[in-house]
Amino acid sequence: MNLIKVSAISGALAVVLGAFGAHTLKQHLTQEQLQTFETGVRYHFYHSLALLGCGMLQLMGFENRSKHRLFYFFPEFSSFQDQFIC
Repeated sequence: MNLIKVSAISGALAVVLGAFGAHTLKQHLTQEQLQTFETGVRYHFYHSLALLGCGMLQLMGFENRSKHRLFYFFPEFSSFQDQFIC
């Protein structure tokens, strides 16, 4: 599945979870628990944006141009080189 589609689904899930926390869990959780949940949803959203960025870089051909240069800096990952997308 395309990374852009995955990021869209992940972002939509982050919005749904945020709304669920703001409207439903507010009545059932303590303030500290609610703040922890909101932090988790915020990080989920940030990672959705990072996936979107990776998908955009993939569409621009960044993967093909920089894959080998990237692994000069991280030689311990060279055996996993073909598994990385972004």
